[in-house]
Amino acid sequence: MTSHPTARPNSPVLPWLLRQVTLSIASLSWLATNAALAAPPSWTQSLPTGVQQGQETKLTLLGSFSHWPPQVHVDEAGLTVTPGDKSTLIVKAAADARLGVHWVRLFDEEGATALRPIIVGAVAEQQEQEPNDDVADTKLLELPRAISGKLEKSGDVDGFRVAVKSGQQLVAAALGNRWLDSPMDAVLQVCDTNGFVLAQNDDQRGIDPLVTWRADADREVIVRLFAFPSQPNSTIRYAGGGNYIYRLELTTGPFVDASLPLSLPAEGSAELSLIGWNLPETAAVAAGDDRHFHVTAAVAGAAGFAIADRLGPPAVVCRSSEPLEISAPCVVSGHLAAVGERHTLKFKAEAKQRFRILVDAVALGFPLDPAIAIVDGTGKVVAETDDISRNNQDAALDFAAPAAGDYELRVWDTHGRGGDRMLYRLTITEPLFQLTAPADQYVIEPGKPLELKVTVARDRGFDMPIQVEATGLPEGVAAEAVTSETKGDSAKAVTLKLVSTTTTVIQAPFQIVGVAGEARMPALFAVANSPQRIRQFWLTAKANKPAEPADKDAKAEGKSDDAKDK
Repeated sequence: MTSHPTARPNSPVLPWLLRQVTLSIASLSWLATNAALAAPPSWTQSLPTGVQQGQETKLTLLGSFSHWPPQVHVDEAGLTVTPGDKSTLIVKAAADARLGVHWVRLFDEEGATALRPIIVGAVAEQQEQEPNDDVADTKLLELPRAISGKLEKSGDVDGFRVAVKSGQQLVAAALGNRWLDSPMDAVLQVCDTNGFVLAQNDDQRGIDPLVTWRADADREVIVRLFAFPSQPNSTIRYAGGGNYIYRLELTTGPFVDASLPLSLPAEGSAELSLIGWNLPETAAVAAGDDRHFHVTAAVAGAAGFAIADRLGPPAVVCRSSEPLEISAPCVVSGHLAAVGERHTLKFKAEAKQRFRILVDAVALGFPLDPAIAIVDGTGKVVAETDDISRNNQDAALDFAAPAAGDYELRVWDTHGRGGDRMLYRLTITEPLFQLTAPADQYVIEPGKPLELKVTVARDRGFDMPIQVEATGLPEGVAAEAVTSETKGDSAKAVTLKLVSTTTTVIQAPFQIVGVAGEARMPALFAVANSPQRIRQFWLTAKANKPAEPADKDAKAEGKSDDAKDK
């Protein structure tokens, strides 16, 4: 048995122990301080949430920033972002800046922040002004307006007074959980000046609210916003906090909510029709050659924005119950405008030909709960599905044609609903694969390779090896391509090993791509609480120590021999 000294009065052991404790505390303090200094920047949210075209604003950031100022990366031209005082950014939008969500990243030599959204709008911006909880405290706003605000504490309610004329349609749309990643499930109400609720909505765009109300007389009304936690808990009070940030757009004028089609071909321009409220019947806009195109303000002074992503396959629009001929691959954008409406898409298939069918609605911020069925030439239902999973109300189906012939693909809302926002996007392709990355930014530490795991999802019937590689890597960083085989562990995931030899810090974007036959698919990362799927990742390669001179060892050996001789 090992014996331990016992501390007694006047024993030398006690001072020794105290010295060790003091040294340990000092070491821990040093480690904590240096860890903080070495931390990459963290940017979670900002106020205000956006900027008007042709204007400049100052954003106050939530997060932590060990080194200031950081460098800034903006996803495209039209938005200029420069660091101001600590934890602030000066943002200027060009007069012709693309309207909608712009993605911005801050970075320094330790790493980078996640992408954060800054919204460029066409209407005047202002920040919420307290007090505004009680009806008597609300101030009359000039419309249209985009208001950036915060539900500062538990029980907070924000109210905004607006004047409407008889017959005008008021549109109130809030973003909080969606795009801004606030932990809130907001509710919007339109109330009279006595507090009587005239209209209310809580879940319209995901769990963010949008409410429309038509005035029956000239009057003033109160638009009231409050929230519950996005993750329900045992409390029943209205919730709030430092990160309960929202953006509220109010207008009696035009409001753009969506466009048809909801996707564009891989290249070229296209004509899109706009969906929303208070819009001219012929509201439309031509999409340019952007990698993705946010549509808005085709009508002067329009609030809101819509998104048409470039998915590659030809775009088709379905707006009625009349059967529509399609052929795979294609992307169908549909609008179930009437209650009980169903869409029928007719296609031909060879015996045992396989298709992957995906219907997105909830993922795009629409309330439709899609269901799909495939019917053969005899009228028999040969495949049918509803929710992808318990927590995903969109629909997906892997279909193998039992025989050659004509088939009908039917789409409807499971609750039989129709209306302004009952939109969906249906993609039909032959079996392919998808690559998913676990993060949107990565760091290579000195002397250590970065192991980056890429998840591989194969459609049923896709049976080819996939070569996965990192492309666009900066000079000084390399990675060997790896293969996802059709069987075994690599069929579901592969690991790329990025190795850096740089002796200076490198900050640069890169991509991950999978190739199988003629199919070339980028790896994607899903931005939290948004429909955004990014394909460009960010790499920080920290500086390695410069290589020692080649003759250093020889010189050292010579000195050792000289010492021995002496």
